[in-house]
Amino acid sequence: MKRNLLLFLILLYGCISVYAILPIRCPSNLPLFCKCENQMDKFRVTCHNGSNINTILSSLDPEDTIDKLEIHNCEPKIKKLQILPPMKVKSLTIDGCGIEEIDENAWNNVALELDELKLTNNLLKKIPSLIQLTNLISADFSHNQVCYR
Repeated sequence: MKRNLLLFLILLYGCISVYAILPIRCPSNLPLFCKCENQMDKFRVTCHNGSNINTILSSLDPEDTIDKLEIHNCEPKIKKLQILPPMKVKSLTIDGCGIEEIDENAWNNVALELDELKLTNNLLKKIPSLIQLTNLISADFSHNQVCYR
């Protein structure tokens, strides 16, 4: 009995160890305009020209770690960036998507992981509050319509 239990524990430990080092796989249901690069324990997603931001975000598993998520020239354009779905993303770029306004709670579900934010080439007139993003190292709001007084 003890031998069987010991054998079972060794096999269980081996399975857990193998599972822990398996690379995370890119989502299989990413839109056509997206490219994904697998890395050991995370992946990078880049989407260009015509990708629907809601389709992109809904194709991501909240348990996966995304090193970098870049969305460029999304269609349709989005006037107001709503609250992002739960995801573990380190670097987020939303570029050329027509964003004019950002919901005050937009960052609630990404605040713990996000350390780089780029909202470039949009139509923002004011920079949103980033107080929730406690790990943020850099933010880029270049090429928007922000007025400095």
